[in-house]
Amino acid sequence: MHLNLQDAKGAAERQRVQGSVFQIEELPALLFVFQSIVLVITEINVRDPLSGYSRSAMRKHPSDGKKMTVNASDDYLVPDAIFEGVSLSFQHDSRFWLQPPPPKNHVLQLVTGIPVSRVERLDDDVYGSCKYRSVSSQPVLTWGKGLSDVKKDSVKVLAADALNEAERLRDYFVEINAWR
Repeated sequence: MHLNLQDAKGAAERQRVQGSVFQIEELPALLFVFQSIVLVITEINVRDPLSGYSRSAMRKHPSDGKKMTVNASDDYLVPDAIFEGVSLSFQHDSRFWLQPPPPKNHVLQLVTGIPVSRVERLDDDVYGSCKYRSVSSQPVLTWGKGLSDVKKDSVKVLAADALNEAERLRDYFVEINAWR
């Protein structure tokens, strides 16, 4: 996962060998800032990322074999939420999923120290997402742009709900583009 299109294209260029074809797809994601740590969360292999996630816990108790964290909350999209709680709430088997995703290769969490200024904000004007496909065998890849069927709706709803609750969240929580 990359946090801007330029980095995604650069990664493809570095992996390129003769005959390679790459596709980069824009995905809506949530970004949380905890002092110097940035947590980015999205879901892949689905048409509407994070659509099965509920801001409010759906169950009172954790999945079998799991324990509640100390000071567990029923809502982590709030100011002053702790990193561990936010991250655990997006695990595939957490109490926060209306429809739990498969355990592997669906919910991606990226922890980074990248400056937030290098992250692309989610575009309000575009319905759906974009995808880019390498289209040449020139010394440097050239890219063709098309529309993807990935929706931004659920990520925007989660972000809007959280932002409506507290103005302070604007510095903590944004909706962004992630690229894979």
